[in-house]
Amino acid sequence: MIPTFGYGSPPRTDLIVYDDMLGASGDDLNTRASSYGGTPSRLSPYTSAAKLDGSGGVYGNATNSAYYWPSASVANGDYTVTGLFNLVTKTSGSRFGLMTRVDDSVTNSPGKFYLFRWNNGNFELLRIQYGGTGGSGLTLATAVAFSMSAGDSPWLRLQATGTGTVTIIADRSTDGQSWTNVFNVAQSTNSPIVTAGKPGLFLDEAASGSTLTHCQLFLAA
Repeated sequence: MIPTFGYGSPPRTDLIVYDDMLGASGDDLNTRASSYGGTPSRLSPYTSAAKLDGSGGVYGNATNSAYYWPSASVANGDYTVTGLFNLVTKTSGSRFGLMTRVDDSVTNSPGKFYLFRWNNGNFELLRIQYGGTGGSGLTLATAVAFSMSAGDSPWLRLQATGTGTVTIIADRSTDGQSWTNVFNVAQSTNSPIVTAGKPGLFLDEAASGSTLTHCQLFLAA
């Protein structure tokens, strides 16, 4: 059973977005509204579409699929982003993760976000600077080795708190209830991201409806 984290009617008062990835097979993620939080937007310049699998999941249809929620402004940047993933199959190209403090205000000028991802055997924590012609990543901590296999259903959780010095905390779980810390990093140099931004999902894979990694739940509160 997938935990609801207080989503319901009415939803918890601090909920920003809740998306259980329901929709018609093959539809783009941003063609329908989430259960709560409105319609996701594709983050430029990460232009590849993410597709719904028709069974409560979404997958990257090509590399560099990135989406953020909601369309409204987020008042406080100390929210927590949580995602449930399913490794339907696994290859050397398996990469997926969560974003926080996503700057959605730019297209051809530099923007930024924090990214916690699993990259084919390693967890990574990055500060990404992006723009219309691509982007670059600042590694915030040494990668942490962690093996996953086809059939695994990992949970990831990411939070950035504070301004001036920003503390980024990233955790993993097998059930969404008991969590193990992966990263706890304080960034005070190299331009920490101090604006609230938006929560986001990153699927850096060329998957299909029956291969690689699918995200089954995304929420931020």
